[in-house]
Amino acid sequence: MFVNFLLSQVELKKQISCSLELANKTENHIAFKVKTTNPKKYCVRPNTGVVLPGSTCDVIVTMQAQREFPADMQCKDKFLLQSAIASPGTTPKDIGPDMFNKESGNLVEECKLRVVYVSPPQPPSPVPEGSEEGTSPTASHSDNGHFNASDFNSTARAYGEPQEHSSEAKSLISKLTEEKSSAILLANNLRQELELMKRESKKNRGGISFFYVIVGGKAPSWSSRESTVSIDVHEGYREESDWLDLDTEFYHWTKSLRPVQWYPGHIAKTEKELKEQLKLMDVVIEVRDARIPLATSHPQLESWIGNNKKKILVLNREDMISTAERNAWATYFARQGTKAVFSNGQLGMGALKLGRIAKSVAVGVNAKRRAKGLLPRPVRAGIVGYPNVGKSSLINRLLKRRKCPAAPRPGVTRELKWIRFGNDLELLDSPGILPMRISDQGAAMKLAICDDIGERSYDVADVAAILVQMLTKLPTVGSRALYSRYKIDVNDYCGKTFVEQLAMQLFNGDVNQAAFRVLTDFRKGKFGWVSLETPPK
Repeated sequence: MFVNFLLSQVELKKQISCSLELANKTENHIAFKVKTTNPKKYCVRPNTGVVLPGSTCDVIVTMQAQREFPADMQCKDKFLLQSAIASPGTTPKDIGPDMFNKESGNLVEECKLRVVYVSPPQPPSPVPEGSEEGTSPTASHSDNGHFNASDFNSTARAYGEPQEHSSEAKSLISKLTEEKSSAILLANNLRQELELMKRESKKNRGGISFFYVIVGGKAPSWSSRESTVSIDVHEGYREESDWLDLDTEFYHWTKSLRPVQWYPGHIAKTEKELKEQLKLMDVVIEVRDARIPLATSHPQLESWIGNNKKKILVLNREDMISTAERNAWATYFARQGTKAVFSNGQLGMGALKLGRIAKSVAVGVNAKRRAKGLLPRPVRAGIVGYPNVGKSSLINRLLKRRKCPAAPRPGVTRELKWIRFGNDLELLDSPGILPMRISDQGAAMKLAICDDIGERSYDVADVAAILVQMLTKLPTVGSRALYSRYKIDVNDYCGKTFVEQLAMQLFNGDVNQAAFRVLTDFRKGKFGWVSLETPPK
């Protein structure tokens, strides 16, 4: 692992995140731990972990929004990256303080990092937010340049001996600053013809910009000296209404966390049986969570159903999203040729409409049977969907009695069950089905937030921290809802630190209890109407 620079532009009263790439090109498993002298100001995720041989790990360093910078532009914040060889099979939970204790005889390598504020030699022209939003991490990396070992060592020495060689470091930083400013100006000129970018440029005028630099010290002996730090210098610039950029940030927040995977035995057994039963269906009713319609879409369901069966899409929990969001999703699915029915399984809203639509299918089915000389029969409808999206509750509302066990948690229904609905309809209640492996971890995190996946599959503190980050960025929620609920100014903290602060304030430091509180409040609608996804454009 080798750390060169951590360089990023930051504004007052704005939070910014940067990514450190730790690379292990040895044949050993390497455990690492990141410490900081100012944990309230910086959020490091993950702060511990294991880098497998020949692989990399991204560490996200988030600096909280600063209300002001020191008058002398001096920063005393420091970071310490410790690393040690770990046994194969070691997990982050196995990493304890003793692993990095040199007194115990362990071989521990350390890389010291220091934060330095540097004011640009000349203020860059205001750059439209959109012009920076359009810059990919690859382009940002190119703007910053690739630093080789000699560049790093010279800079590290300069800050390690400020009295003797500080001018060398300042010269290098000044050069980097000028290069970045030139790149920003060029991007601005290329986009100045767009009227939207002009309006956003006016919003940005008057901002005070600085850079913060973390300069690395000695690289561990097991590290690769060719690896570099990948930084998106535009991470902190974002239009609140830009959902696409929110998805990008969501990816960066989640990619370094523990993967969310849940495939219990009863799902594996049911999936095979369900595929056979679907062949007998006249219509398939797919139930999704209205807050995350895309994340609760099973990627293999269409291939199981085929093209000859009718499908009805139900978006349950309509009471948790706004009317505007319902209309947007209805329009989106209509353009896809899919009729979407919104429902509230708890109150029964939409259940009668669904029943009428399902029964209307009987007319066509039995007309074909009569043409073949067969007697009419009830329409067979299978209700499928992810765990805890409200399938059983919806059936109970259709029947107006409790025929299916239902509870607000995943995994309650564990077997297929046929239920008769009048003389015209037979319903098949099925357990929640999930892919064997969820490749989209952003979608998996949303499933965890909405309680649509087993609790054992994720770290509740991580999920709550991601939820806080999302709520602050959502244009329909913002930080006001969190402050109104907990009386904590989220602008002063990242999601992880916010949950820790809530734990100190209400739960005697118990982070898990605080995390459960945040997630439960969201799942009960305490933050108002919240949709975690928007229709693709």
